[in-house]
Amino acid sequence: MSYTFTSCGQTGPIGPNQSQANTAYGLTNLNGSVTANNGIQSFTVPQSGLYRIIAIGAQGGYNGGPGAYMAGNFALTAGTVLNVLVGQTGTTYTAGNGSFSSGGGGGSFVSGASPGFSPYVVAGGGGGDATGIASNFSAFQVCTGYVAGMEGSITTTANAEPNTSTPGGTNGNGGTCGASQNGGSGAGFYGDGLACWAASAALSFTNGGAGGSANPTGNGGFGGGGGSWGTGLTQLAGGGGGYSGGSGGATYFGPACQAPGGGGGSFNGGTNQTNSVTALGLADGKVIITMICSSPSITIQTSSASICAGSSLTLTANGGDTYTWSALPSLSGATNPTLSTIVQSPSVTTQYTLNATDAAGCSGTQSVTITVNPIPTPSIQTSSAAVCAGASLTLTATGGNTYTWSALPSLSGVSNPTSATIVASPTITTQYIVNSTSAAGCSNTQSVNTVVNPLPTLSVSLEKPTICIFESGVLTTNGSCTSWLWNTAATTPSIIVTPTTTTNYTVTGTGANGCSRTVTVTQNVANCVGIEQINDNIDDQLFIYPNPSSGDLTIHLQTPMNIRIVNELGQLVQYASPAPTNQKLQIVNLTSGIYFIIAEKDGHITTRKVVVTK
Repeated sequence: MSYTFTSCGQTGPIGPNQSQANTAYGLTNLNGSVTANNGIQSFTVPQSGLYRIIAIGAQGGYNGGPGAYMAGNFALTAGTVLNVLVGQTGTTYTAGNGSFSSGGGGGSFVSGASPGFSPYVVAGGGGGDATGIASNFSAFQVCTGYVAGMEGSITTTANAEPNTSTPGGTNGNGGTCGASQNGGSGAGFYGDGLACWAASAALSFTNGGAGGSANPTGNGGFGGGGGSWGTGLTQLAGGGGGYSGGSGGATYFGPACQAPGGGGGSFNGGTNQTNSVTALGLADGKVIITMICSSPSITIQTSSASICAGSSLTLTANGGDTYTWSALPSLSGATNPTLSTIVQSPSVTTQYTLNATDAAGCSGTQSVTITVNPIPTPSIQTSSAAVCAGASLTLTATGGNTYTWSALPSLSGVSNPTSATIVASPTITTQYIVNSTSAAGCSNTQSVNTVVNPLPTLSVSLEKPTICIFESGVLTTNGSCTSWLWNTAATTPSIIVTPTTTTNYTVTGTGANGCSRTVTVTQNVANCVGIEQINDNIDDQLFIYPNPSSGDLTIHLQTPMNIRIVNELGQLVQYASPAPTNQKLQIVNLTSGIYFIIAEKDGHITTRKVVVTK
């Protein structure tokens, strides 16, 4: 399919309007597809594919130079809006004496739509023609050795007018004025031309592309052609418009002659270029856009549309025969960008672009954006880095969205291992590990070691398991503790107590590692008075009262024993064998004197002295 754009019958420095475009294209495949705005025709690419764009610049006025022919191939995407300006031939002023001057031809342009105005192809217009007469009014002539008008340049630098070599424009700028009299210079893609001796300057493509006005007539063609200047004697042609503007023709005194304008420069951003000057440029300009082939249907398959930082993904191309991958900001690793399948490990969100070409040489692009989500950075706060055996600690995880706890050697005793905060009671030194997952599904781990210190050894020994009222006992600690605290507020390893009733004593001992153990002992107190001798391990199971006695005596046993009562002469007074447990022996009517109560059990003997007074 091919689309041909013309000047739509318009002439001179101003381009066609919408009505003229509708009429010109009404019976063509451009019907209803062109929007004319101040002469620039907008066209939307209907289908993605490879297109060949041909631009032909307009001829300079009268017998002016031909416009350039520029052609190149471009991969265009459906929906892309192109701005097309078709150059128009400069007009001619003829004096009454037969001399004449003409405006420069307009360049033909194809660019992207604003903003940006990126050029695809620009074909320079030809310089205008001019011929004056000698001062004797007997003849008119062009400068010897020069053609009637300078052709459009096929480079980005415009042609200079040939007489005084006033330079043409470069780098998209308009042409210049020389030291002598000059016609108006042509405009470039970015920069306007100069009016010089013409009435007004030609405008750049980005400023609308109007041709320069002549003085008095001989205007530049639409597309930046420079206007001319003429009198009966002197005629100055305008420069051609284009990517860079051609210089206006200059007067040369001696012999009297006038030079044509310089041709406009050109630009070609396509491939498979053809750049030349042909007879096709001896008229108004033209733009032809032809689809060579449609773009292949390209797809990119990805293993995931988003990944976590540090992960990789696979991208696979389909729909072409050869491929070239690129990426913003960059491809990762030592990647061969011409493979159909690549493996990438981007560190930041990256756009991957695939250019695919099929067997017919048609190409197309496709892109996909891979989101790279950051890895969470979890942390663990603990109530203590070390605990004592049997104690618990609290661990709290932050930096994620969800959490899963584990531990080495085990997570025993933790009821909810998926909460941010857990309470643990390790029995040995343990490593706690939390796996933290972000809202995007990325995870990371953190760990902390908790040291479990052993409790110190602690025991308490009593000097006497049982003491009498008002008698003192000594309680002594044993073990590995380095400090102590009794429930009496004492802080020594041993204490002396004098309880009046049987009493429990508690001591908390702390080891060098800060761990503590608590032990409770009972100091028995017997209701006995007088002289007592406690022997071996049966003395705390024999209670005699009152002592001294008035003759009636009670013996209280907590375990079966053989009881003998002898007087001070060694005579046996009473014998009980065995006396029952928890039994009170009532001894009555003892006469005044000293008696000995002898208790015997399992070979162990204890003796108590009793005094009887009446």
